[in-house]
Amino acid sequence: MARAGQRLGPLDAPTAQAEQLALWLRQLTRHLTQRQLAEQVGGGRTRWGSYLKGRVLIPYPVLKNLVRALVPEQHQHDVLLKGRELLDAARTSLSATAPAAQMPALTGPQVLVQQLHEAHQAHAKTQQTLFGTTHLVHGLLRMVSALEERCRELEDAAEVAAVQAEVRAYAWAEDQLAESERLLGLAIDALERARDEREQAEELRAAAEQLADRHRRALAGLDAAAAAWAQEEVLPPPDPATRLPADAFDAALQQAEEALGVHAQELSEVRDSMGIPQPDPLVRIVHGQVVDNTAFPIIPPSEPTRFSAQNPFPGWGLPAPNPADRMPDGLIEPPYTTAQGTPTHGSPDDAVPQEHRRQPRQSWAPLGYSAAVELSSDRLIRQRRRSRKPRRHDLIRSHQRALLDTIRYPARERRKIVVVSGKGGVGKTTTLTALGSVLAVCRQDKVAAVDINPDTGTLGRRLRRETGATIRDLIQALPCLGSYMDVRRFTSQNPQGLEVVANDVDPSTASLLEPAEYVSMVQALERWYSHVLTDTGTALTHDVTQTALAHADQLVVVAAPNVDGASTASITLEILMQGGYEQLVRNAVLVINASHGAGEGIDVHAINKYFAAVCRKCVTVPFDEHLAHGAEVDLDLMRAKTRQAYVELAAAVTDGLISRP
Repeated sequence: MARAGQRLGPLDAPTAQAEQLALWLRQLTRHLTQRQLAEQVGGGRTRWGSYLKGRVLIPYPVLKNLVRALVPEQHQHDVLLKGRELLDAARTSLSATAPAAQMPALTGPQVLVQQLHEAHQAHAKTQQTLFGTTHLVHGLLRMVSALEERCRELEDAAEVAAVQAEVRAYAWAEDQLAESERLLGLAIDALERARDEREQAEELRAAAEQLADRHRRALAGLDAAAAAWAQEEVLPPPDPATRLPADAFDAALQQAEEALGVHAQELSEVRDSMGIPQPDPLVRIVHGQVVDNTAFPIIPPSEPTRFSAQNPFPGWGLPAPNPADRMPDGLIEPPYTTAQGTPTHGSPDDAVPQEHRRQPRQSWAPLGYSAAVELSSDRLIRQRRRSRKPRRHDLIRSHQRALLDTIRYPARERRKIVVVSGKGGVGKTTTLTALGSVLAVCRQDKVAAVDINPDTGTLGRRLRRETGATIRDLIQALPCLGSYMDVRRFTSQNPQGLEVVANDVDPSTASLLEPAEYVSMVQALERWYSHVLTDTGTALTHDVTQTALAHADQLVVVAAPNVDGASTASITLEILMQGGYEQLVRNAVLVINASHGAGEGIDVHAINKYFAAVCRKCVTVPFDEHLAHGAEVDLDLMRAKTRQAYVELAAAVTDGLISRP
């Protein structure tokens, strides 16, 4: 095949005019190959080779198509005239020099047939080219569609990444805010404890002042006795056998002053430890007012006992008086004044209010209990104060220890906790499962949870089921329950030790539970479980729900951190208060559950402030990815802040059970 820029070989034209036509065709088609000429103009490669070598004269229609295909439109007419002249000259020279048989000439019909055949071939090739082009266009369209889809995916990924970045930033800010609020709560708790300790110190100071006043009254009685003794000297002298020696009287007076000085010193130490300023030591007793008198010497006396006629000054280092030296009857027990101003002739202890007297040990207290409480190391050992300020982790450990001590407080009776919510999907079942798990882990005793939701409760799906038994099976087996292992066959236990009695998944079966059956079941569970938690439905007026509320010791209300959730929780509390559960609502704990991710842009602090005036305690549970999945609840998979929130919830619930009348 001849290529552009290559020689086509020697000319094989019969005449010079035919050779000039072939050279002109070669000049016109110098940049095209024979295949390209056949595709663009028509005809076969072999025929174009004959045209270019001069063997066969090119037909005029083919020449016209060649000029139209290769020459610009403004030059086509001139080029076509030039070609027509060369073609006519070649035909004339051939007809003059050789017979017609030697130079095959194409007649008109043959030319038309040849052109038609070449047109069919060109059409077929054009169709093939069009099909290839169409296939290529479709491929390009698919590629463009794929690129557009990829662009959309990248844009979505960029938006998701931006949202995730904002969520992480918001979560970090929320964590910082929660940490600040927790530290503020610790500071408030420390302030309240300091106030309580100060009140206790004030009570101790008042008791010490009353004790000092009692001794001062005894001293005043001695002064009155001395004055009476001096007045009787004008009378006939008393019998020496009944007269009190002056030495014994002076010694008793001095010992009373020493005892008063000891109490003043103790009161001074208490004021120093509490930071209370000391009064002026020069102030004396005026009209029965109680003040400190530090002028007396400090000599620790033995433990004082009750005054008596046989020993008027017990424990003060004086020997019992001789009956021959007995004081007159009017001087043994001087008159004292009660709180109402009525004089009495009893002992000094009779003038002291009943609540400040030392009570004897009760008969029901075990042996050594009083000593273990009143003579404990916290009361007797004076701890050296640290010079440095308490650090943050010290406060956290102290707060955590206080929470655990509250949760582990010994339960004097079985506890029934009911978790309610007037709206579904707020995390009521999740809250109950987490609360029960914390109680089971911290208390190390048996905790049970039952599901009485009449509308297909999901408590059984919050842990790995170990049995297919339901609450209906447990109720039917109540007469046969004789041990804990008999009950264990109907419960499923999570890794933290919480045991769950699941409900039937069929609402028609779950709604058949009767109030009497619920009471019998809870009474049976209380024989082996210290805490029984009940998961209710959203229908607060249901008979079984009303029965659970009537037997509840502690109420937990769950609300979502949004406008609808807060309004529903408020309506729920109002319904309960109107139904006669006002005391239960006042002692309730409200849980603002944000573990599912809701609450963005909501002022949770305002919700807490609103419900703090209605309920006893409000606890906020932060967002947690583990709880947001709605799967099994495991404390080990939660975030530390979420576990801490549930620990505070358990402490609040236990505190309500302890303080419940």
